[in-house]
Amino acid sequence: MRLLAFLLICLSHSAFAQQNVFYLDEDKRYYLSEVEELPEMTLDQLFINAHAFMNSIQAEQAQYDAVPQSDTLKAIKTRGSFTVYNFGSLKKHIDGVVSYHLIIEMKAGKYRYKINEFYFTPYARNRYGKFVPLSGKVISLETKPSKLNNKNWNYYKVQVLQKSHQLIQHLHESMLHQETTENGKDTNMEKW
Repeated sequence: MRLLAFLLICLSHSAFAQQNVFYLDEDKRYYLSEVEELPEMTLDQLFINAHAFMNSIQAEQAQYDAVPQSDTLKAIKTRGSFTVYNFGSLKKHIDGVVSYHLIIEMKAGKYRYKINEFYFTPYARNRYGKFVPLSGKVISLETKPSKLNNKNWNYYKVQVLQKSHQLIQHLHESMLHQETTENGKDTNMEKW
């Protein structure tokens, strides 16, 4: 009986742990990707929702024309960043910024997102006591850290994964948005 309970706990823990990892592509690069089915949504509605999502997260560089467009497929590619903070300090301060690429591809009734190309830019204190990015130093998130920096590096990965899941949740909520007004009807409720 104890063995059965132990096995159930281990299996549930391993199933939970598998949801919170980065996937590796053929180049050994981290990415997060998923296809979502929304059969009631048209391609134009999905594109409008994706555009509104990009405006809400204030993406750094939204590129609409760099991705091939057609009548049956639309895509948006953008860059963004997450801030990561130090681990184990009494006073919390920014330790760096992790930039990422986000691609949203849409077809009628479904969309696919891919978050990849995670790069860490470390911050350091300047002569005025402010934390600023180190120029010319960009580290891929897949690189192995030194033994001295291993604990912080793993904590950065956890922070990036959590913030990526928050971004994905926000994307799901934005893509589900539907216009409630019908075409051809006046939406102004006040009488003139």
